[in-house]
Amino acid sequence: MSVKHLVLLSGGLDSTVMLAHIKDQYPEDAVTCVTINYGQKHHKEIDLALKIAAYYKCNSFCIPLAELFNSFNSALLMSNNKEIQNTLERGEVGNTYVPFRNGIFLSVLAGLADSHEYKGLWYGAHAEDASNYPDCSKKFYNTMKDAIFFGTANNIVLTAPWINMYKAEIVAKGRALKVPFGMTWSCYNGREKACGVCPTCKGRLEAFKANGIVDPLVYVGAI
Repeated sequence: MSVKHLVLLSGGLDSTVMLAHIKDQYPEDAVTCVTINYGQKHHKEIDLALKIAAYYKCNSFCIPLAELFNSFNSALLMSNNKEIQNTLERGEVGNTYVPFRNGIFLSVLAGLADSHEYKGLWYGAHAEDASNYPDCSKKFYNTMKDAIFFGTANNIVLTAPWINMYKAEIVAKGRALKVPFGMTWSCYNGREKACGVCPTCKGRLEAFKANGIVDPLVYVGAI
């Protein structure tokens, strides 16, 4: 029996590999991708997310939530003039954290899913981010999974397939699935080319290096 899946697709590496995984595991199911415009400085990821969804032959749309996030305190937002923090210590919640972002995103998508007969809801949180972003932790995921399931009368199941995995493992998974890594975007800085020095650029480059392959993105900063 075919199932409808709703996927939170940022245009980043983790959610793109997740989409490839879903399409590989459930080829007969209907998959819709949702991207959120929350006023992020790296808004380039929005256009790429829509292109990635088209590449995988999925329906997709973008939800405009920038006005909601305008008053949030995060260097990741265009409404905030703080410089992106380039170094994050393990366990530190840095200035790139957008307060409860994933909780808000997943709540919106849960309502959409329940309104349109979707059964599966997916997001790409992974173990490496859990140290710096509390809404990527396994505890958050398990709590949110229960809240969504019970809050939709046992109708919507939230899945985070990478919750116990590190980025190098996700790159390996993507490589096996022939993911077009060059279409994805990770850099936090709102520039045409990836900076190579922000936390996500560093983590991405290290993951590719661990797999012995070259990241196809062009970087302008230190690598």
